Amino acid sequence: MPYLAFIIGAIAVLAAVLIGWHNTQLKTVKKTIETRRFPKEFDGLRIVIISDLHKKIFGKNNYRLIDEIKKQKPDMIFFPGDLISRYETSIKTQKSLICELLKIAPVCYTYGNHEVDADKEIRDEINDFGMTMLLNDSVRVEKNGGSINIAGVYFEPEYYKNKKGGYRNLPRVTCQEIKKRLDNKPDGFTFLLCHNPDYFPACAKWGADITVSGHIHGGVIRIGKIGLLHPERKLFPKYSSGVYKLGKKALVVSRGLGKFRINNAPEVLVLTMKTNTD
Repeated sequence: MPYLAFIIGAIAVLAAVLIGWHNTQLKTVKKTIETRRFPKEFDGLRIVIISDLHKKIFGKNNYRLIDEIKKQKPDMIFFPGDLISRYETSIKTQKSLICELLKIAPVCYTYGNHEVDADKEIRDEINDFGMTMLLNDSVRVEKNGGSINIAGVYFEPEYYKNKKGGYRNLPRVTCQEIKKRLDNKPDGFTFLLCHNPDYFPACAKWGADITVSGHIHGGVIRIGKIGLLHPERKLFPKYSSGVYKLGKKALVVSRGLGKFRINNAPEVLVLTMKTNTD
């Protein structure tokens, strides 16, 4: 029996070490979306999507994360929320990271639930980082006579937790709720940064060609292609990682970078957009 206890203890320690090590790794995942609707002037557009950094640091001054993103040679970087954790009082590390990322490519960003929960002073500081702030707003990007739109929508804290701090009876996000914040979809191909992927059906109905989200942390624990846990204390989130389709509309979900996870390495997601000319 003492030997059995020793073996079980050794296995537990080894498992803990492996899980801890796995949480420090970076996995680069590459996805391609090809569609006739995407302007030919932007064919081959390369977008790095990162999300849910929270308090995570990858090497001194995040050099490992920066180097990995630089290696992907992105044209743009999308960050659909949770750059911070809600109770942080100093975000110098995040500011340093964003300053380095801006040297690589423009960074488009919208708030997640942790930003809307944070103190106004923290949000004001983030707003001055130099990113393209898509706070219920959109920008048009033009190239050789073609154009695309990049929009960002965010929702107030009560959409994530009720007054008792629980997850029951949360407001439903509809197309109309998005229209209240963003008006009608701008003309042309449109990316929409929306932190919570559960809102994808509403985003698609609003007209977003591609919705970009995070929030689910890949389901925290992954078994094969299945994520187990939703931040709202639900099992088996519908959208946890990768590309999903709803008619001609698509959702791209980043597993994110921060928080504890099992069999679910922090992710740098590289999305390449292709114009289908067939």
